Amino acid sequence: MPASFLQMPHETLEEILLAALEQSTLGLPSLLHALLLTCRDLYHTLTFDVHPTFYARVFVQKFDLVAPHRRLGIPDLLPKHLKDELRIHCTALRTFRKSLADAAYDDPQLLEAFRTAYLMLLSDDGKNIAQLSWAGLPDLTQNFIQHRLHSAAQQNHGWPRANEIDALAVAILWLLTSSREFF
Repeated sequence: MPASFLQMPHETLEEILLAALEQSTLGLPSLLHALLLTCRDLYHTLTFDVHPTFYARVFVQKFDLVAPHRRLGIPDLLPKHLKDELRIHCTALRTFRKSLADAAYDDPQLLEAFRTAYLMLLSDDGKNIAQLSWAGLPDLTQNFIQHRLHSAAQQNHGWPRANEIDALAVAILWLLTSSREFF
């Protein structure tokens, strides 16, 4: 009788999954999502609550670590913190891709996603900008500003509305803009 994938020690299973996830550094860990849907036992083995260290290691693979460390102000980040950051970052990336594909600039999740992107850009060491570019943030931000700021300005005597989401969009566009594009 062949050995089951689930009979492996959890540490070995985690190492195999991390190696598989490492093959595609950009984007959401979709391989993991597909694997979690294969059977209940595997889902239970790898859920967020059971193995936060695994998800912390996935975060380190995909995103820059400086941001949550500095933001949380904790000398030694616990796996639970990184697990939560992974969930937040992945939700933002998913929101950007969905909003860009649907041209939905009034998505209620977009404000929180812009907040996350702003913090990611402020502490970028290379991985964050790559992930945000993969999610289409530069195009989304430009489209958002063209549609939301300009349309609101027509209704407000030529001035854009003063609100958090519009301010974040302008700040993100500024952070994404390279000086090489103009000089």
